[in-house]
Amino acid sequence: MKHKITEIVVRSFHLDMYMHVNNARYLEFLEEARWNYYAKVYENEWIAQEKIAFIIHNINITYRSPAVVGDTIVIHTSLKELGNVKLTVYQKLVQKSNGKVIAEAEVSFVAVDMKKNRPIGLKGKVRELLMEPEMEG
Repeated sequence: MKHKITEIVVRSFHLDMYMHVNNARYLEFLEEARWNYYAKVYENEWIAQEKIAFIIHNINITYRSPAVVGDTIVIHTSLKELGNVKLTVYQKLVQKSNGKVIAEAEVSFVAVDMKKNRPIGLKGKVRELLMEPEMEG
């Protein structure tokens, strides 16, 4: 399965009062990795002209191990499912130093025509772009 790797270094402002990464921060880490994964799609001129947005439908996160200041988190992002209306990516966050899984997530999106403010099918050029995300890195 093709995937893209994003690395994030944990900073002190990511922590909560228990001195580990706050659960809400993982949403930001996951979003950063998804933007890296789909940069060619999100920054595509045709997508912008057509006013197509990708809106999160569902996020499911399983937390496995805490991350603390100084940890480098490696986030593996890959396409899990590309349906007719919904797309789901799988993301795994791993501690770089020891390979321990920190969290896993599945994030589902729908494409929305912002001119009509309604979901559109994942077909044609949209589907083609979603199937070929940026893979280096």
